[in-house]
Amino acid sequence: MSFFKWEPKISGIISRKELRKILKDLAPDAQLIFNDMEYLIPADPEDVIFRCPSKRFKYIKQRRDCDGFVDIFMGWKAEKGFDNIVAMDCLIDYFSNSKQKMARHKVVAFLHKGEIIFGEPQNGKLVNYDEVKVVRLIV
Repeated sequence: MSFFKWEPKISGIISRKELRKILKDLAPDAQLIFNDMEYLIPADPEDVIFRCPSKRFKYIKQRRDCDGFVDIFMGWKAEKGFDNIVAMDCLIDYFSNSKQKMARHKVVAFLHKGEIIFGEPQNGKLVNYDEVKVVRLIV
């Protein structure tokens, strides 16, 4: 499949109401901001984050950092015509194994198999954190 003709595989369609309920259960303290009435659920979030060209850009401290890379991802998915795919602009607090707050960070979040999983547009990969608190999701 050509990179330029790529389209994400979609596992389903979900309404704003259904998605709000699921996200409230998974991230009860998060601020939720919705832009559409219906959303497409990607079957393979790893493929979606990998296909984004943001990983080709260089990190520039305080200019192109985590929020800049998420902005590039969001623009890319809109340009591809998939601005209503459940790949969310996500602000998180993440913690060490000893429950110490490490940092606030911006990533892309996906709803996958009933869980929120995270992707780093800086390197085009899904990531795991020891413990995460979702602060805000823009869907």
